[in-house]
Amino acid sequence: MRVEGGKGGIGIVRVSLFTAIGTIYAGFLLNAGDAATWYQEVSAAGYQPKGLVRLFSTAPPPVWFVELISVLAGISTALAIVGLLTRPAMVFSILSVLFLQSLTYSFRFGWSHTYNVIFLAGLAFMFGRAGDSLSLDASLRRRPLPTSTNYQWPILLGQAMIALFYFGAGYAKVAGEDHRFNLDWVFSDSLRNMVIQPWFVADRPLPGVVEMFASHPVLWQGAALGHLAVQFSPILACLFIHRPILRLIEGVAFALGVVLLGVFMGYWNLAWLLLVPFFVDWDYFLAGAAPVAAKATPGPVVIAWSCVLVLAITATFVFRLGYEHFLYPFSNFDFFSGVNAEPPLSEHRPWHQDIGEISLVTDEGETFIQPENLTLIGRYRGQDRLDIDSSIYQKRGLVLAAALTELSRQEWVTLGSHASFRPGSGSIREVRFGGVTVLFPAYPHRPTWETVFRGLLGVYVVRDHTLRLANGNATVKGGELELVKIQLSGFQSPQIRMYWVHDPWRATEPEEPISITGTFDSRESVFAPAPGQQLPWGALTLIDVQDGGKRWRFIGSTVTW
Repeated sequence: MRVEGGKGGIGIVRVSLFTAIGTIYAGFLLNAGDAATWYQEVSAAGYQPKGLVRLFSTAPPPVWFVELISVLAGISTALAIVGLLTRPAMVFSILSVLFLQSLTYSFRFGWSHTYNVIFLAGLAFMFGRAGDSLSLDASLRRRPLPTSTNYQWPILLGQAMIALFYFGAGYAKVAGEDHRFNLDWVFSDSLRNMVIQPWFVADRPLPGVVEMFASHPVLWQGAALGHLAVQFSPILACLFIHRPILRLIEGVAFALGVVLLGVFMGYWNLAWLLLVPFFVDWDYFLAGAAPVAAKATPGPVVIAWSCVLVLAITATFVFRLGYEHFLYPFSNFDFFSGVNAEPPLSEHRPWHQDIGEISLVTDEGETFIQPENLTLIGRYRGQDRLDIDSSIYQKRGLVLAAALTELSRQEWVTLGSHASFRPGSGSIREVRFGGVTVLFPAYPHRPTWETVFRGLLGVYVVRDHTLRLANGNATVKGGELELVKIQLSGFQSPQIRMYWVHDPWRATEPEEPISITGTFDSRESVFAPAPGQQLPWGALTLIDVQDGGKRWRFIGSTVTW
């Protein structure tokens, strides 16, 4: 049986997989290779340990430990690629690089799904006898190989994890948040809005192919259906392990999804293409290679490990475990799965997007810049926005992380004009992190975007390394605003005024804030509105703070009852 071979392919898969792991490690070295300096640039207040880093639950791991793991990661990954001391090297490589990547995400509010699938394939593959071919171990070996080795199981288990990664993303789109299982994601404007959004975030013009795609409903809805087919089809490779051609076709579907994600959304996860060898029956396609005799069934340890991995990844998307910190790299893979369209879904309606925005204040004024870390500004949307708006702790971590990241640079690109911005040494006075609401006009309007609202989340003052933050939780009774509990940080003698904007996330044009009359009690940090002030449901409160001759307008809470 073909499934009992695999020696001809396990070496190829090993080299390909650990080359992908090497790209993750190279990215860590580029961004955080000097652990001591990196720790100074990230926010300890925003430390939320994820994955293996949960071993250090109260404080980040010490610098010496990070540097040790980094050295081990580099050495073990190189050894795994060339196939020297292959079996221990693969385990050390996967776990050490996973630890380092988990550490980088431990200073963020969630994680990007860029590397999950590579780590999932690595966890499935790392215990296999992958050093028996295409390796230095094989060249140096003097003893004959065991005749009962099953080389296929790590390849097939890795293939299953990759396929389940794609399947989980498709499942989230069809199941929806309430597990009602429908095609709303397909037959709506959702995909149109989704393909426009990343180009706005990256401050890049829409490519011609994307603009054409977003200008014809039949194209984006047909593509949405095809997208689901691409995400569900790789799981069929697990059923076609005896059909090399069909299995390869499913691998091509996986690769096609990678390429289309790059073309239409600008997310080029090229390292994923290094996982395609998992879908290839190398014994079949390599001339002269014959299957190695092997027992038909893997041992009990292999079966147990396979069950653990498959059940873990399945549970994450069935039970929507999402960004549970201890689970990384397991996740429910619900990125881009929400229906990003306004009801009724049968109509073309405008769509809004909340996102962060960063500016630098110098002696010459305020300049909006393209952030170094798009993940940080991207955290200010969806459920994250509600969490950050309601928690001054979350704001502090986000603003500090963004400010320190930007101040580590020497040159910036201005938002919109793409011009180079290089202020004089020591001229940056503040780094401001704001929330911005962007409107995407409905079809048949040309696919584009416009800003309808701006407000501050926090300000980092460079001179004294302090943060200026404001937060407020509104109490509403009978439709009337009764009280706003204010949280302030970094002010000396603040004077408070309150404003509101009517539902800016669904505004069709920019609105001027409306004043809320009342008094601020600095001793109790509360704002008491004058009687009879009715605010509509969904109104956004703004906190206007004046202190030391300066004025800031912060985003407050949303009025609900």
